[in-house]
Amino acid sequence: MKRFSLCVAFVFALINQAAHAFPTKPIKIIVPFGAGGVADLTARTVAQHMQESLGQSVVVENRPGAGGFSAAEAVVNAEPDGHTLLLISNGTAVSAGLFKSPPVNAERDIRAVGLMSAFDLALVVPGESRFLRFADFLSYAKANPGKLNIGSINIGSTQHLAA
Repeated sequence: MKRFSLCVAFVFALINQAAHAFPTKPIKIIVPFGAGGVADLTARTVAQHMQESLGQSVVVENRPGAGGFSAAEAVVNAEPDGHTLLLISNGTAVSAGLFKSPPVNAERDIRAVGLMSAFDLALVVPGESRFLRFADFLSYAKANPGKLNIGSINIGSTQHLAA
């Protein structure tokens, strides 16, 4: 019993020491979208709170392009010391299906460490619209092909594909 207690105490001491040793340098959060969007603003808000609680600089770096793969490659090629993080979205899964040979395999090359946020998709109409239910909208869309418009952030995005 005494030996077990010593082992547990030793493990907790190691965990405590490791926790105090991290971070040893600024943390970088790489965002695969341009500055000013929802993902960027969310990452910057989280970075600010991380910086305050960790006492270490946390920098957000925007790397839009290539369906998020340029950002993913930067993280995959970074030193695996936990100081370079990637904000991913369901766009990562969409992009994986759009590339014949994606430069990064998200399932193999990236490990999720936590959920930062979740966003819902919504279909909205003006209050005085004739569409009172989603079924009304679908019936109209089927009866009137090509007469409705949508807005989305990008072709191939989750919002675009959902629409």
